[in-house]
Amino acid sequence: MRKILSCGLTLFLAGCFPAEVLLEGATAKTPVILFYPGGDVIDDLLIVDGENHFGKAQYQIDDPMGDIGFRLQDGRRVQAECIIQGKDIIGQPECKRYEVYRSSFDPIPEGTQANRPSMF
Repeated sequence: MRKILSCGLTLFLAGCFPAEVLLEGATAKTPVILFYPGGDVIDDLLIVDGENHFGKAQYQIDDPMGDIGFRLQDGRRVQAECIIQGKDIIGQPECKRYEVYRSSFDPIPEGTQANRPSMF
């Protein structure tokens, strides 16, 4: 049973691809962070400078120009607003670049900017 569970977990994790976020400006400690979406049962994951940080991504599904954020399990959070708008591949509006306007998470300080994350 343990072997089957281990193999199933390995296959499940092999199918996960992170969104890579390139940070620019301010005084970000590391230029690249990775985001793995969790779900209803598992928290979302940010990997910053090789360190795992679990929490929940915050965004409005019905507002492609809305603010985005991440709340860590310990209560620290990062919030960013859209500063450059554009169109997606089917011509719908979406945010192309964000800037952090509030942060209690030192690795991603206020003033940090990032383009819309790519899933692959």
